[in-house]
Amino acid sequence: MRISASTSAFLGLLLLPFSSVDARHDHSPASHDLVVRGLDASRDYPGFDALKTLFIFGDSLSDTGFSRSDGPLPSSANPLGHPAFPGATTAWGVNWVGALVKNYKVNLVAWNFAKSGAVVDKALVKTSRPDFSEQLAVFKKDCTGVGSSVEWAKNDTLFLSMFGQNDLTVQLIEDFDTLTSAPTVRQFEENVLAMTVKIMDQYMSNWLDLYKLGARNFVAITPIQFEAIPDQLERMQKLINLHGNSTGDAFLATLGRIAADFNAQLKKRTAAFQESYPGSTVFYVDAASAMRDVIAHPGVYGYKKTDTFCLAYRRFYWMNYKLIGPNYPEPPAALKSACQGLGVPEILWLDDWHPTSRFHLHLADKLHGILSL
Repeated sequence: MRISASTSAFLGLLLLPFSSVDARHDHSPASHDLVVRGLDASRDYPGFDALKTLFIFGDSLSDTGFSRSDGPLPSSANPLGHPAFPGATTAWGVNWVGALVKNYKVNLVAWNFAKSGAVVDKALVKTSRPDFSEQLAVFKKDCTGVGSSVEWAKNDTLFLSMFGQNDLTVQLIEDFDTLTSAPTVRQFEENVLAMTVKIMDQYMSNWLDLYKLGARNFVAITPIQFEAIPDQLERMQKLINLHGNSTGDAFLATLGRIAADFNAQLKKRTAAFQESYPGSTVFYVDAASAMRDVIAHPGVYGYKKTDTFCLAYRRFYWMNYKLIGPNYPEPPAALKSACQGLGVPEILWLDDWHPTSRFHLHLADKLHGILSL
């Protein structure tokens, strides 16, 4: 498997912050449209307040740096395990996983298998990082069967997955040099739409594997607003400079459509999953709409800059990430001066791809509201 130099560089930047028994072992076979679910008497979702365990699968937006071999396992006193709360995140502080386990109830723990740079299926979209299937394999080894490191039951456990950001971005990086005109951009779009169908096939195959292992309550979280990510806006400007406005405009429109299609496919597939597998409860959460909320009303969420990141903070974070997490100190005054006098929490983007902590708090609030319905 060959990964191009440009893709390797992208993944490298993403990796920087991370170096028959009793019921408790029953693992047998609004306007923003934030949730799709149906409940009946056969379903096992107890409501958020009754949850005890979360299992997380995803990429850098979800990763807290959890490593089973490096330290304590998740517990009521230490809900994320090692590293200690809020973990090693790409948010300069708590991300949505940490907020969800800490801000709304006690004694909720998260086993977080998410890894930065991850995609749904590395056989489809190239990456060197553990994909969804590989994360699932670690879950199966560590958290099911006689040797399970955690007790969990289908009616007090939630399985959350957040993929797609890298699945789309890696395809874009691989094909970017071919985007020289509006027609080539349209061809790229067609290729991505076709690939999304294959990605969703594998996504749901992984959910089925989890179902066979005893999972009944699922949450699918979409990527954040893809066309608002600073890296994509920089690419659009590069295309305008190289190939004219028509190519840049076509590119931005394509970004919106491929992201909307990914999210629509995810919504459709997850709804069908619930109908196909008895006892399952499925939540679909549109994180892109949460990002649109923040960009449309930044002051409500404490942001003063939403269009891009501050280069000084990005450099400082990448150079000092081992010292920053999990304490996330106030950066030096000189950096704040270089960032228009704004602190890290006042800027939406920490770097080219990752929003800062206040966005994650908003997303966690959305999740909590949905899961409490």
